[in-house]
Amino acid sequence: LLNTIEEMRDAGAEVMAINGTVRVVASTWFGPGPNGSLVVSGEQITRPIKIDVIDLEPATTYYYRFYAQGRVSPIGRTRTAPLESSRLRIAVCCCSSLAHGYFHAYRHLAGRADVDLVLHVGDYIYEYASGTYGDVREYDPPTELFTLDDYRRRYRQYRSDPDLQEVHRQHPFVTTWDDHEIANDGWVGGAENHEDGEGVWEDRRAAATQAYWEWLPVRDGMLGRLYRAFPYGNLLDVIVLDTRYAGREEQIPLTDPNVLDLINAPGRQLLGAEQEAWFFEQLSSSTAQWKLVAQQVMVAQMALIKGQNGEFDKPLYNDWWDGYVDARTRFLQHVESEGISDVVIVTGDNHSSFANEITADPNTYDPETGAGTSAVEFVTPSITSPGLGFDSGTATLFATNNPHLRWFDTVNKGYIILDITPERIQTDWFHIGGGPIEAMIISEEFGKGLVIEPYLQTVIVGGNLLRFGLDTDRASVDGLAPGIYFLKLDGQMQKLMVQ
Repeated sequence: LLNTIEEMRDAGAEVMAINGTVRVVASTWFGPGPNGSLVVSGEQITRPIKIDVIDLEPATTYYYRFYAQGRVSPIGRTRTAPLESSRLRIAVCCCSSLAHGYFHAYRHLAGRADVDLVLHVGDYIYEYASGTYGDVREYDPPTELFTLDDYRRRYRQYRSDPDLQEVHRQHPFVTTWDDHEIANDGWVGGAENHEDGEGVWEDRRAAATQAYWEWLPVRDGMLGRLYRAFPYGNLLDVIVLDTRYAGREEQIPLTDPNVLDLINAPGRQLLGAEQEAWFFEQLSSSTAQWKLVAQQVMVAQMALIKGQNGEFDKPLYNDWWDGYVDARTRFLQHVESEGISDVVIVTGDNHSSFANEITADPNTYDPETGAGTSAVEFVTPSITSPGLGFDSGTATLFATNNPHLRWFDTVNKGYIILDITPERIQTDWFHIGGGPIEAMIISEEFGKGLVIEPYLQTVIVGGNLLRFGLDTDRASVDGLAPGIYFLKLDGQMQKLMVQ
């Protein structure tokens, strides 16, 4: 699916039909003659144009450009998904607050020639007025977004940014939204940042949804539905969720005297019943080695202070899966009851870096062996938005009370790269520093590298290594690299040292 970065209308031009062409080739040389025609109605001229190109070869890099109004676009590059694959490299990013600075992380990501796909897990734009949340750059329009024209103008401003343009020019994107594409801390029926006197919520949501569909590389039809799946042969299934607007119930204020009863209520929904059933079916029917779940908010429990008896009953944030406990319980019970292995979750939203082991009960989970782990979660930092910013004392307390959160960095911004083979997924964090991104040029640094290996739902950490253990039914100890492994023998965890 290809789309133009700018609208196909000159300033002051008469609104009329446009005839044009799009060329798609498997090399950077564009021979004579168009690949296909592009006819644009007068109604469409005021927004970007998308074209669904068919009959392309799998696992192939293509180059493309548009011709219209006597102009020729820059050459774009994209890559088709493979039917089978032994290796993929996927970037994950989120949360680009233009008001908090320049999009250097996008520029660094654009410069990578080793990326098959970019997964953007939300907060592509922010809805705030200028100066409300960040003050490095001014917004257009300068006011908060409410109408279709407002949201269109904000996307137009974002897509005019040269760094964002470049990363779209270089790589194919799969996107899903989080809250700020409409309003902060949104749910099905409203948002924290939608107040009385700001119009009808359904009108605002419809306007924001329409603008998102116009400006992002998502196919027309099923307007508003962003949960979908992308198969990559036997290696990987990418399962994209919408934890925000498809079926989420309203957040429970942590100040509510009945908050624990309410967030633990049976049947409480984060995904909505329809999406949840679809999600579970995707997990159960997948025959791929890895099930990569792309979604918005932290799945792992996150408690700064535990309950009276050490229980995880005092969530730090009500907007994450911690505020929808039964939804998380149903997810993990489905994974366990169906015997689904090798589930890897990639998450955005909190503007920080985390590597988490997902367990139903952190109190009974064993952090030494990883026993009790059902999945692994990697959280990408933001492009520019400010992180959680724990001071050293808070970070120490946080690490002590949350042993299933194996590594975290709550300051630096950047993105992550997943290097995926049948044998392992290596996740590398690339950081560009903390604080507002005010400098015009910033270099990136390698932040952390972690590896997971398939077959056994157990994770161990050693130095920079985070790995699933080996299942003795599917691998022998012959040829193993030196190190410590944990094997499940007769239902018991056993430690194996290979020298």
